[in-house]
Amino acid sequence: MISNINRACRAGSVRVGNGVLLVEDEPTCVPLLETALERSGLHLWWAPSGMEAFRLFHQHEQEIAVILLDLTLPGEDALEWFAAFRSFSPRIPVCCLVGTLYRPVARGLFDLGPAWVFEKPLNPREVAILVGHIASCSRKL
Repeated sequence: MISNINRACRAGSVRVGNGVLLVEDEPTCVPLLETALERSGLHLWWAPSGMEAFRLFHQHEQEIAVILLDLTLPGEDALEWFAAFRSFSPRIPVCCLVGTLYRPVARGLFDLGPAWVFEKPLNPREVAILVGHIASCSRKL
């Protein structure tokens, strides 16, 4: 598992920020993730939609070390948002959140090169540890 994370780190860049942008339409997971990430020294910005995420992304780009993107945003094409984040800042690692790897939206995911893929239901502590490692690696490169 660590070798996969180290490969993901090579996709990162030099970042001074310790922020995580969470793009997730389900608000119930936010408090647990925020607590776990803060315990790891990371700050969380939450956006319930791709449009709000893009606004926060532009507002805090220098502070964002990792993006967590839910691939099942209602009425939105999350893969297009993934591509948009990559086109504006290709070296910020994007991790994806999926309900199942067999959903049609996830079929083209690995061609885009996510830093990590988390399956739901999320384990906030595991997410915080892995995202913290990816953020740390991206700041060192």
